[in-house]
Amino acid sequence: MKKVLSVPNIYILLWALYYTQGTFISRGSYVSRLVLLAFLMISFFYAFVTYTKYFQVSPYFKSLGLLLIMFTVYGTLGMVSGVGFDYLKMIYLSLLPTFPFFVWTQRGMITPKWIRTVFFVMCAVVGIQYYATYSYIEETFFDAENATVNIAYEVLALIPLLLFWKNKPVIQYIMLAIVMATVLSTVKRGAIIIGVICSLYFFISTVQASSKRVKWLIWLLILFFVVLGVRYALNFYSNSSYAQYRMASTLAGDSSGRGSIYSQAWSTFVNSEHLSNILFGYGASSTIKLLGIAAHNDWLELLVNQGLLGVSLYLVYWITLLLIFRESKNSAVHSVLGQLLIIYFIATLFSMSYSAMTLPANLALGYCLSMLSRNPSKQDFELPQHNIKAEM
Repeated sequence: MKKVLSVPNIYILLWALYYTQGTFISRGSYVSRLVLLAFLMISFFYAFVTYTKYFQVSPYFKSLGLLLIMFTVYGTLGMVSGVGFDYLKMIYLSLLPTFPFFVWTQRGMITPKWIRTVFFVMCAVVGIQYYATYSYIEETFFDAENATVNIAYEVLALIPLLLFWKNKPVIQYIMLAIVMATVLSTVKRGAIIIGVICSLYFFISTVQASSKRVKWLIWLLILFFVVLGVRYALNFYSNSSYAQYRMASTLAGDSSGRGSIYSQAWSTFVNSEHLSNILFGYGASSTIKLLGIAAHNDWLELLVNQGLLGVSLYLVYWITLLLIFRESKNSAVHSVLGQLLIIYFIATLFSMSYSAMTLPANLALGYCLSMLSRNPSKQDFELPQHNIKAEM
């Protein structure tokens, strides 16, 4: 009973309740607000623990801390000018959960077995989000079959956790097939491109990590997956007029208006009348105020909102994460970090990343950062038990 009511389990429960509003709790109700408050309080508490006890463990938290300070200052000033809490809420929900997962791994409260169990809970939550999103679109706007939604990126975030099933390759590839089929059904072009790249990297990682005895099985699974995937994609395309329309639009150079948005965002920055706007931007959510829409590119969004300051700190953040990836000697951790970099860095170029990281990604990142600090040369996900302190 004590294990069931552990803080990590309660944290996962709070996340599941909040992200399935409308299913188990009413959307926007006092209960949902209390759930959000509890979730953020736990996140902030372990951010405090990280910076007081583990600050020197990973350079990632230094770069992340600078970003969080900047966003908090801009978000607070934005609330004074009427932006609202949603701006900060999105960023806190995206970036803060890495802290508790890191600390809990440091203390031995999270194991690969726990991650594999929680993975199914996360799949269920993402599945509920997927169907709820399409139901809402169908009921409110138009036929859901002719819609693209950002839920594809939540689905993609499950891929890094598949690497924790390295001794169960059949499960890995079945789940990867389900993930890719779901992403394809959203007809989200950017997400599909990222999914294909993730799949290729997944193939390489699993082959390299497999022993000679089972390598032939991995190649057979890859061949089966590729053949099945191509057949499914062709069948889906031939039976979906919307997918055909999206493909034709892509070939014709239609980027859903992003070219115009990018041009306006860049023009807003370079034509700034005041040096302060170039250095520090126009403030939180200024793209909405000035362009009428988000930039759909993290770098341009930061240029308008936080100026050169924001872009500089964001660049340091990604360079730090890239260096950690390059220097990681643990091949298992290296593969997971590679998947996270593919998903979230590419997303910075034509979508949202710093405000759209999901809990599965936070879990994978927090665990891996802890692994690198405690067991950098080991070639799997297990922590040395004799080094784990039973802390609370």
